[in-house]
Amino acid sequence: MEQNQKAMNPSSPAAAPSTPSKAPRKPKLQTINGETLMGMEFEPLQFTAEKILPHGLFLLAGSPKIGKSWLALDLCRAVSTGGELWDFTASTGDVLYFALVSEDVSGPVDVLLLCA
Repeated sequence: MEQNQKAMNPSSPAAAPSTPSKAPRKPKLQTINGETLMGMEFEPLQFTAEKILPHGLFLLAGSPKIGKSWLALDLCRAVSTGGELWDFTASTGDVLYFALVSEDVSGPVDVLLLCA
């Protein structure tokens, strides 16, 4: 009889349906104001080519046949030999160059990936 009463009483823990546990929420985007940003100290930039190309990821884009591939190859040469790109000193490093060309409906697309 006691068992029947628990089944009929929805407030009893035995009768309550099990609720799925909620996944932990991702933290919200944290923002800072300009004053805080100006007060922060950062390490100085490191350059692949002095004053013109800081370390990071860049997209080399432009009209067809204007010399993007030649510029990328010249940059690779400068970095691999520790030489200069135009009149700017390049830091010495390892270079990995991929020249990928794809034909699509709009015309040829050159994709260049440089790792220094």
